[in-house]
Amino acid sequence: MPEVCPEYPLRVHGTDPDGDVPEVNVSQRNAARLLELLGLRPGVSADSAAHQAEAPANSVEPTNQRPLTGDGAGDTTAEDFLGRVLVALALTPEDEGIDGYWSGRTHMGGRRAGYLQQRLAELHALAQWCAARGRGVVWG
Repeated sequence: MPEVCPEYPLRVHGTDPDGDVPEVNVSQRNAARLLELLGLRPGVSADSAAHQAEAPANSVEPTNQRPLTGDGAGDTTAEDFLGRVLVALALTPEDEGIDGYWSGRTHMGGRRAGYLQQRLAELHALAQWCAARGRGVVWG
């Protein structure tokens, strides 16, 4: 088909009436750390996390946690997510980073200083964009 379309193979790009939808792309390890800072344990929905926080510490009643997919996917309202980001920005100490290491030709782990604050600022912008358009925030 190169004679039909010089840009073969064809690529499909989604369109959105609000323009480019922002996204924050992080590694699985950093995503788990960010979810932790936001009070969202990987694999538990925002509703379940809120319900667990409301339960008394000595409660033996089930917390109705709903495991999501194995990769920690979930969703919540933009307002809830924005509040979580603001709290994380206010309470998270300056990220000093983590030293990585090399395994052959592959770099393993590591995080530069200030990385978490940078990503939280990007998540703040994403939450504001979603809130302004009445959309929820989805991660996975």
